[in-house]
Amino acid sequence: MEQLLADIPMVVVYLDDILISGTTREEHDLHVKMVLERLESAGLRLNRDKCVFGRSSVTFLGHIIDSTGITPTAEKVQDVLDTKAPTNVSQLRSYLGLINYYHNCDASPYGIGAVLSHITTDGDEHPVVFASRTLSSAEQKYAQIEKEVFGRSFVLQTDHKPLLGLFQEDRPIPPMASGRIQRWALLLASYDQLQFKSGSSNGNADGLSRLPSPSSVPEVPTPAEVVLLMSVLENTPVTSTTIAQWTSKDPVLSLVLKYVQEGWPDNIPVDYQAYSRCRNELSVISGCLLLGSRVIIPPRRRETLLEELHEGRPGITRMKALARSYIWWPSIDDDIELKVKSCQPYQVIQKSPALQPLYPWEWPGKPWVRLHVDYAGPVEGKMLLVIVDSFSKFIEVHPVSSATSASTIAKLRQTFATHGLPLQLVSDNGSVFTSDEFQRFCSANGIKHTRSSPYHPASNGLAERAVQTVKNALRKSVGGSDLESCLYRFLFQYRLTPQSTTGQSPFQLMMGHKPRSRLDLTFPDTYKKVFSRQQAAVDRRPAHSAPFCCGDPVSCVNFAGSPKWMDGVLEECLGPATFTVRLPDGRLWKRHSDHIRPRLPAEEPPVAAPVQATTAYPAVVPSGQPLNHPVSTSSVLDSDASELQPSVDSVPTVVSASPVPPAPEPVTLPESQSAGSTPAIRPRRSTRAVQAPVRLDL
Repeated sequence: MEQLLADIPMVVVYLDDILISGTTREEHDLHVKMVLERLESAGLRLNRDKCVFGRSSVTFLGHIIDSTGITPTAEKVQDVLDTKAPTNVSQLRSYLGLINYYHNCDASPYGIGAVLSHITTDGDEHPVVFASRTLSSAEQKYAQIEKEVFGRSFVLQTDHKPLLGLFQEDRPIPPMASGRIQRWALLLASYDQLQFKSGSSNGNADGLSRLPSPSSVPEVPTPAEVVLLMSVLENTPVTSTTIAQWTSKDPVLSLVLKYVQEGWPDNIPVDYQAYSRCRNELSVISGCLLLGSRVIIPPRRRETLLEELHEGRPGITRMKALARSYIWWPSIDDDIELKVKSCQPYQVIQKSPALQPLYPWEWPGKPWVRLHVDYAGPVEGKMLLVIVDSFSKFIEVHPVSSATSASTIAKLRQTFATHGLPLQLVSDNGSVFTSDEFQRFCSANGIKHTRSSPYHPASNGLAERAVQTVKNALRKSVGGSDLESCLYRFLFQYRLTPQSTTGQSPFQLMMGHKPRSRLDLTFPDTYKKVFSRQQAAVDRRPAHSAPFCCGDPVSCVNFAGSPKWMDGVLEECLGPATFTVRLPDGRLWKRHSDHIRPRLPAEEPPVAAPVQATTAYPAVVPSGQPLNHPVSTSSVLDSDASELQPSVDSVPTVVSASPVPPAPEPVTLPESQSAGSTPAIRPRRSTRAVQAPVRLDL
């Protein structure tokens, strides 16, 4: 810095301080400008807050510089000005030595003084700073030679010549020197040199030491050695000797000690009950009570031993295990627990308590009773509202732009429009679900809203598990496809897969049937197989279909005996190949087309008037055309191969447009038919109830 500004006039540099002056204001400003430009060109910066410009006087290096010259600052000579008036001859001489800068005596017993002087090139010595202070009570007890070096300076001048022998550079410090002298020697080794100055020439510093400023008396702190000693005494280890002494002085243990040695009385006070219960295990060794191998500690030092047990901040279990190997007193377990629980450093680092037992949600028993909801994401800039049914584990996922109460309610309305309203809705404590708007929505729809415990996601574990499942699936699949395509493909596959908890797929439990997927194409089509085989059987059979219609004279097989064929009239068509035939005696037989043959009209016997049944089948059935029409349930009995006998009192009940004729009289067969061993057919009353068929008899 000095070399950088050396050629600028009226500029003085001392370390990082720059003093700029001028005889006129214009000259001053010119010099300032030159300095600033030189600093800028060198890349140096100034602290604006520490700069002072255009002042008529400045304080520089402990002096006041102004138009009148250079004078010392007031604080530098304050100790001289504040020197107290001398009260004896010795103090007067010191004061005169300070003023006249001559005279010196021995070191002051109660103060120290120092003068920082500057020696010019011509050898003159000019004082810069004066300092003095009163010695503390401990410092006043220092040896004389220690008082002489109690200070420090760049070039130390002393009127105590023995110090030169102690601190010479070419001689080691004497081994018999005190520790304080050795420490100060190390401190003074960093300064230039130590010079001797006769007492008659050192009156300024000597005077300050003998007349110190009364306001600079320091407070005497407690010596560190005393503090350390008190701390050590407090933590003195507990020995068997001290325990024996405390036991003999304790009112309870001293009496217990006596009982152990001389015997226990019959009436034991309450304070001794804890010791009486274990009297057979008590013993005395060297004045100490023992419970087994454990020393009984008197109350006076129990807290000290608790601190010893708690060294290193162990837990309750470890402290009890350690104590049971050495010491005992009646309430030691409770005291150990209280000690650990009241230890703040231990509680700060304490682990979380053990996990509580699981309390699973009650299974609702039917779908869409309790729903669990949560948000997942963001996934590709979208938040995913995940809804899962607790019964079927059926998952609904709705992408939304942002997780707000309004968007959540809109998606819930969309879901409820498909599946209905649930009884209960479980969520976490997110602001989306705790808002007044969401609470009003649940209340208006009769939904009980349950929130999980704060910072305990396991309380809403079903939703958390569903969120993880959705996120993991999308993380694996999102890439080439858009988010919604990947999401819906995952949902289809998830809903189709049986759950490990229920053993069934969510779709089947939710919808009540198994959905069709592309995997169904791998199974053989049983319907097509059966239909093709049936059609092949039909094609192999020779066609002999006869065109039957209601009212045609026919003959039908008699399965009751002979004759083999009975004549009748075709009355009703029950199916593609099933008909009813009314016999001449009024009975109705149900016969398959294989058991019916057409009969010539000339052979038609007189029969009762045909009954037009209420059926949807046409009057004429084209040959070969299947009859896929409903079956009349009014006049058909559930008979398969046996005859249908009419009632004696009435005919079978039918629903028809015309009145039912009365039952015909019994018909007497011609002689040709009654001949032989075949008895005449007598009409009989059927005991079967008339009821509607439950299916087509194909």
